[in-house]
Amino acid sequence: MADLGNEPMPFVGHSKGGGMMMSLAEARPDRCSAVVNLDGLPSRRPQPDVADHDRTKMLAKDLGAWLDHRRGANNAVRKPGTIAELAARRARMNPRLTTGWLEHLVTVGARKDADGWRWKLDPTMRFGGFGPFRPEWALYRMKGLAVPFLGIMGLEAEEMGWGTSPEDLDGWLPYGAKLITLPDVGHFVHIEQPDIVATAVLEFLEPQRRRNATVGASS
Repeated sequence: MADLGNEPMPFVGHSKGGGMMMSLAEARPDRCSAVVNLDGLPSRRPQPDVADHDRTKMLAKDLGAWLDHRRGANNAVRKPGTIAELAARRARMNPRLTTGWLEHLVTVGARKDADGWRWKLDPTMRFGGFGPFRPEWALYRMKGLAVPFLGIMGLEAEEMGWGTSPEDLDGWLPYGAKLITLPDVGHFVHIEQPDIVATAVLEFLEPQRRRNATVGASS
């Protein structure tokens, strides 16, 4: 961010990336001109509570397990396959996408090695983060975000989704925030409906683009 200058800039993140961008906007609102969260919105889903005196022990255990996973996966490589085979694997995660669109995603999201195509996703990546965490903690802080905010969420429940419903967000969105819900769309909103999502994001950011253009012209 420092390499790009000191002016605040907009951020767009999907899923865990959307949650991370909310954390960034909370910690450094001076660097964020806007945040777009694509199906990474928190809820008050019931989670088992953790006693304060257990949190440090759990954190140490979870961090140790995470580091062991990183060491064990350090030299791991993803299974190769043809474009059709990788598309078939992805179809289990995105059942509403056409075969043609899935095969196109392979050419973008995978690399071609000598023994076949491999998804570029880092093998060390896995679900979850470090230590005790409850989505409601992020929900409570979300209302205090002081930057323009756009949330886009799919309404089809999926394994990788956050399980948040529009009702979960009532009263918790930042002031002036905009929420777009997409029926019959799953967790990967930008992949299932790229035109709708891209148009919504660009329209949301257009006022900032015009202001920046005006400032640039006057300076």
